[in-house]
Amino acid sequence: MKLKREPIEPKASLVVVSKGKVLLSKAKDGSFVRPPGGHIEYFESSKAAVKREIKEEMGSGVNNLKLEKVIENLFYFEGKRSHDIYFIYSGSLTKKDLYKKSVISGDENGKLKRFYWITIGEIVKGKEKIVPNGILEVVLRLNKT
Repeated sequence: MKLKREPIEPKASLVVVSKGKVLLSKAKDGSFVRPPGGHIEYFESSKAAVKREIKEEMGSGVNNLKLEKVIENLFYFEGKRSHDIYFIYSGSLTKKDLYKKSVISGDENGKLKRFYWITIGEIVKGKEKIVPNGILEVVLRLNKT
């Protein structure tokens, strides 16, 4: 029996924690939140991808990048199986004014994308579902430093 081969999506994300809040975007339907980042292009390193994504999405550079965790994420979305491998980085934004905004408007392939500083307490209490699974551990550890 031949199995259908579906693509595995390599992704890179940046976790930015500041003053008890974490920078996240919300799904269109509001069902979950996730850190900024995106797909890793063919022959691009995960580190280069996270830098590119942050520059594209919010016009900022990134300092102090550190690989915190690699997460394999198997899930169903809109009835379809998905398989992502996330490279989760911590770091800081070079555009310091972004830390003062409650909402950061960005661009993703010509579409408006918004990022929010969400209190970590809201996530811990279950008011916001953060994905991928396993990333909350990184957020909590960074919040202690």
